[in-house]
Amino acid sequence: MPKKHYEKWTKDDIDVVFSLRSRGETYAKIAKLMGRSTSAVTNAVYREIKRNIAEADSMTVQPPEFRQNITREELMKELLPGLNKLFGSEYEKYRKDFSEIMKPPTLFDRIKRKLGVSR
Repeated sequence: MPKKHYEKWTKDDIDVVFSLRSRGETYAKIAKLMGRSTSAVTNAVYREIKRNIAEADSMTVQPPEFRQNITREELMKELLPGLNKLFGSEYEKYRKDFSEIMKPPTLFDRIKRKLGVSR
């Protein structure tokens, strides 16, 4: 019977197992070196992998809720910091050129569009 029968696994023990396993050692050899049974080593590895997967799942970030009805103003307010960071001062140079796209349409513009009147 192994020396460490029913002894709790420490973080250091688990690290040693993964280190030896990454070097290609068999579970049987690791068990013999650590004074534990082969099944205890394989179960410890399984539990650690399962624990890491559970931790990773709990850390996933949920995407923000998608909004279909967003105004141009709201869109620009959300996008502007990212655009400025991405393009830096280059974006600011062209902001005036594209101000027509960025500004929300006036009531007059919406009426013209609805009636199909071009400029």
